[in-house]
Amino acid sequence: MKIALRLLAALLVLVLAVAALLWFLFDGEQVRPQLENQLSSVLGRPVSIAELELSLTQGQLVAREIVIADDPEFSEQPFVQAAELSLSVAWWPLVSQQQLRIRSLRLHQPHIALRQNAAADWNFASLGLAAPGPAQPVDAASADFALRVDELRIEQGQVAVTLSDGRERSYEQVLMQANDVAAELAFPVLIKAQSPGGGSVSIDGKLGPWRTGNAVLTPLRAELNLLRFDLAGSGLVGAEAGVAGLLDFAGRIDSDQGQLQMEGRLQAQGLQLMPSAEPLTVPMVVDYQASYDLNRRRGQLSKGSLGTGASGIALAGDFVQTDAGLALDLRANANDLAVDDVQALLPAFGIALPEQAQLAGGTLGVAMQMKGTLDRLEVAGPVQLSETTMVGFSLGDALSAALSIVGVRAPGETRIERADLILRSNPSGMRIGDLNARIAALGDIRGEGRVAADGALDMQLQLKLDEELTQSGGLLGSSGARVMGFASRSGVGIKVGGSLDQPSFVPDQSTVANAVVSGLLGSRREADAPESEPEEVVGSLFEAIRGKEKRD
Repeated sequence: MKIALRLLAALLVLVLAVAALLWFLFDGEQVRPQLENQLSSVLGRPVSIAELELSLTQGQLVAREIVIADDPEFSEQPFVQAAELSLSVAWWPLVSQQQLRIRSLRLHQPHIALRQNAAADWNFASLGLAAPGPAQPVDAASADFALRVDELRIEQGQVAVTLSDGRERSYEQVLMQANDVAAELAFPVLIKAQSPGGGSVSIDGKLGPWRTGNAVLTPLRAELNLLRFDLAGSGLVGAEAGVAGLLDFAGRIDSDQGQLQMEGRLQAQGLQLMPSAEPLTVPMVVDYQASYDLNRRRGQLSKGSLGTGASGIALAGDFVQTDAGLALDLRANANDLAVDDVQALLPAFGIALPEQAQLAGGTLGVAMQMKGTLDRLEVAGPVQLSETTMVGFSLGDALSAALSIVGVRAPGETRIERADLILRSNPSGMRIGDLNARIAALGDIRGEGRVAADGALDMQLQLKLDEELTQSGGLLGSSGARVMGFASRSGVGIKVGGSLDQPSFVPDQSTVANAVVSGLLGSRREADAPESEPEEVVGSLFEAIRGKEKRD
């Protein structure tokens, strides 16, 4: 036992002696320039280190106050700043030959600045490029051993992103872990970060071989996950656009030779795509497959579906990265889609119904074009509704003032047998054209108009009453029947004003006068009654209506 203790003590003394020798032989000021040169060569950027020391307790080299310069075409400010960099190295080459061979590298609490220029290029694209030239894979035969790192870690990092239009966002608690890193090989990599607004981002896959000349073209195959990603807080759109929502995404990305293939499912909570639109109360679900050319900055959505999960609108089209952001040119099509499945999504695109109103039952057909960036999205195209009922709003009650001219009580239920219209919606509001609707037990409505961004209404409608309603003259008897006959044949003009919350329906004076004069003067001529001026007839009629309303 005593012999074993003596051997253990001797071994401990030997280890301490070797450590002391290493400490004595180590010259940080001689190794520091070598480390700076090695890192500068690997990154293609000037690297400076304020201090380098040997930590015997950690068995590592510790570099302090590290600065990696940015591409001078982007900024004179640093690309990376870090308080500390820890390296594990091959000790014998370091002590005997003063040669640095990195085994592991850990960057602690770095600040990384990602910058985009007006051409949508990124400052990290030139990493690993010692001199300008086309993007090329690293040649394994000529690769320096120093490019190989057993373990690479970035801990508690901060990534500041500056887009081409000056928008800035910061990603916190950045963690990057890569093993068996070699510039000429594909190696496993894991990246996690806290996104602006409290969400999270993670990328887990394989990266490499590294493409010198344009790091953006470096192959990547990975799983991408976003959790509660803040659409507005991320800086993807301008704050003034009124676009908002929290995104969850799970999918795959596969990038090689500058061609990016993507597929996955996106769920948006509280989505809002128009400044005046109300946030959605249900998740919007998008399933998609898409490709993107990193060189041309153009992509294609080959297959997509937008809905609530039960069913959806088919999506396809193109998108391109522009100075103003990601510009979309998509087609949205659906035939005989259940209204109940998609009506909750309409507010996100600025399509609104009167307060407390909703559609129940029936089918929807659309053939829409979606163009523009997310903060300037325009949705336009034909819409068809069939056999649906508007619950919580009665068009007949809203038109009661106009219909009371002939003493007709309109139906309380608004059942839309069919409705065709051309819709154009953008951040400034919504325009409705070529409206042609058939309302059960009421008649046909044609017209056009506009809904402003603040919900203000300005529409001109023409109502042709059902023949069944013209069978009785109401309070005007046979004269009323003539008036209603005119209303059935030629229609009554109605101006819609107010707002979506409180719409107002006012009969057009000229069309009302035409209908009334046509009916009343015709009946007076039959009775050889003396003619009156049209204004007098209409005035007397409205007096009669007011008297009836008071009696009611």
